[in-house]
Amino acid sequence: MKSALELALKNNPDIVRSGYDFQSAMAGYNSVRTDMYPSVSLEMQTPDYSERLSEQYLYGSGGSLTRVWVPSGDFRYQSSILMAQKLPTGGSVNLMSILYKRDYYTGSGEDREDKTEYSSYLRLSVEQPIFQSNLLKYNLRKSRLDLETSKLNRQIILRELDFFIAVGYYNLIRSERRLKLEADDHERWLNSVAVAQDKFKAGLIPEVEVFKLQVESARRQGSLASAVSSYQRTADDLKMILGLSLTDSISVITDIEKLGIEEGSIEDALKFRQELMIAGIGLQKDEMDLIQSKREAGLNASVQAYYDFTSKEQAVMDLPGSPESDRGVSVNLAIPILDWKQSRYSIESKEAALKKSRYDYEQSRRNFISTVRQAERDLQSVDIQLKSAKLAEELALKSYNITRSRFESGAVTAAELIDAQISLNQAKHDHLDALIGYNIAVVRYHTLIHPDKRMDFN
Repeated sequence: MKSALELALKNNPDIVRSGYDFQSAMAGYNSVRTDMYPSVSLEMQTPDYSERLSEQYLYGSGGSLTRVWVPSGDFRYQSSILMAQKLPTGGSVNLMSILYKRDYYTGSGEDREDKTEYSSYLRLSVEQPIFQSNLLKYNLRKSRLDLETSKLNRQIILRELDFFIAVGYYNLIRSERRLKLEADDHERWLNSVAVAQDKFKAGLIPEVEVFKLQVESARRQGSLASAVSSYQRTADDLKMILGLSLTDSISVITDIEKLGIEEGSIEDALKFRQELMIAGIGLQKDEMDLIQSKREAGLNASVQAYYDFTSKEQAVMDLPGSPESDRGVSVNLAIPILDWKQSRYSIESKEAALKKSRYDYEQSRRNFISTVRQAERDLQSVDIQLKSAKLAEELALKSYNITRSRFESGAVTAAELIDAQISLNQAKHDHLDALIGYNIAVVRYHTLIHPDKRMDFN
């Protein structure tokens, strides 16, 4: 069982998929988290060249008007750097710098005039929303909750993997033991047919008794073929769970023992149950969405402030010179007047979703408690069944040995020996089924009562 668990942890498809889901959630969380760090971007326009003809009208003597076309062009090198920093309050601070050189001309021939212009631009700006949710904290918290949900989903898969591997493992043991029982039973029937033929030749039994045993032996041959097919199908099922190739060979240790029970409390199980924790996270997200909708429906405002440094000189050595400064502050208000209750409907939708989540959470708790109580009752039931099946196998074995001995001495018929063998075979099947059913019930109980602990199969 431990080897099967180790293989599944590496190869199980659900484990592999959960790993990718966790990587995706972690990347999403890191993406939102890095939004709190300063960012720097650089843009360059090198070169930016253009030429054009501009239509102009010249007034001459006597009020005459002449239309002329004046050529012009410019050649510009420009770069800009933007540095931005998100604030914990939800606002942002931005610093933008632009530096460029521009060569341009106007006119043609002797009237052509060439000039060079250097320019720098620097702006510091601050923006802060008011009466609104802090989207930075909102997104960060939601991404953190998504990451926690991904972790819990992976824990659920690991927890349930114990159960599914146990079911697949014990089912394969059941199939292999049944295959062995069918093979042994078929061998016994062949021996019984041989004994009956010897007794018939000796005149101890009629030939019809031999025919009965031969018919039953042929039927056992069919049961053996069915057991082989069932074993192969069960082995493939376990390979799928373990993530193995269907062409791989697999074998299990068929000597199984009764598993021990680690007691626990429903209170602790409720505390660590991953599905309930995920439902609690869903409640938090619904509450956040409701708060966000209420704030979006109300008064929205923002404050913006900026301070500019600019200079424009004819010679680069004069740069930056005495900067000219522009500054400003603005307050923007958005007051909802008429939206045909769209905001109200949105809030009602979020309120209904929150109520449903709370109701579902309580129902999940009740259902889980009921499931644990039923698992405890099942444990008691399968324990009684196991004890009864063990006793029934012991009695069936004694009965078979007595019947076989009497058959060899001619005291009973072949039909009575057949009945004794069938009863023994069924008792062995029932005992094996009861033991496997008990161990599976123990594993299920453990996954319920100890959701935060892996099952120890030692």
